[in-house]
Amino acid sequence: MAWVLFEVLLAFGLAIFIVWWTLPKEKKRKRKQQQNHFGESAQGNNAESDGRHDRPPPDK
Repeated sequence: MAWVLFEVLLAFGLAIFIVWWTLPKEKKRKRKQQQNHFGESAQGNNAESDGRHDRPPPDK
């Protein structure tokens, strides 16, 4: 009887571990969303963050 209980607890623990391992890691996802492809913070006062790089140069 003890062996069956041990196997049940082991299977339950393994199931919990698999679910935990496959959950998305929120901290990494949020950190990646805040950075642009240059590795700079998206919060800042640069051309990449405020959309100025999409506009054509002004005519003179």
